Amino acid sequence: SKFGLTSAQGQDLRAISHDRNSPWELALERGSVWGFPSYSEANGMLDEWLDKYPAVFTKKKAGESYLGKTIWSYVLGVQPSTEAPPRVASQVLLTSLTHAREPAGLTTLLFFIGKLLEAYSESETEASYI
Repeated sequence: SKFGLTSAQGQDLRAISHDRNSPWELALERGSVWGFPSYSEANGMLDEWLDKYPAVFTKKKAGESYLGKTIWSYVLGVQPSTEAPPRVASQVLLTSLTHAREPAGLTTLLFFIGKLLEAYSESETEASYI
C-alpha cells in the first residue's frame, strides 16, 4: 500500500491513528526501522512529493560520494520565471542523517517538508512566504 500503511498482520494503519491528516504523517510514525522510515521509505515519500508538487519541489544532483554514488538535493520553492528580472532569493540549507543511527533528524525534516508542501498547496500565506 501507499507508504507501507499496512501492518505485518495486514491491518490498515490509518484506522489506528485518527489524529493524522495525511498518509505520509502516519508513515513517519510507522517506519520499518525502529518506527522511523527506512532509506527506501523516505525516498518513496520524496518521490511522491516530486510527482505531486512539481512546481515547488524539485530534485537535483548535488555531486557524487567518494564511492561514486550520486548525492541528491531537494529544492523546496517556486522557481523564478525566466521572464522576471533576476533577483537573489533567500536560501536555507536543511540536512539530516549527518551521523549514522540518527533517524529522528530525517523524520523531522520530512515532516517539515510535508507540512510546507501541503500548506503551500492550500494557499496558506505563511507557506507561500517561506
